[in-house]
Amino acid sequence: MIQRQGDGFALDHSRVAYLRYLRRERWQSPRSEADADHVKVKTEMLQLRLMEKRCELVRRDDADALIDSMPVSL
Repeated sequence: MIQRQGDGFALDHSRVAYLRYLRRERWQSPRSEADADHVKVKTEMLQLRLMEKRCELVRRDDADALIDSMPVSL
């Protein structure tokens, strides 16, 4: 970003380069954040599927149907 020229710095050039960097980061940031959120949700979905396959997780409808089919003893 900031470049040294001889014994000093090219301030105008450095300011322009820094502003371009900030703009580029701003344009890329929302997309990167959205991608990270997408990966997070996708990972959670895969974890739920694995838990279901391992019988660590069951669907609520299936559990309710099982409870409703149990005999009631008084």
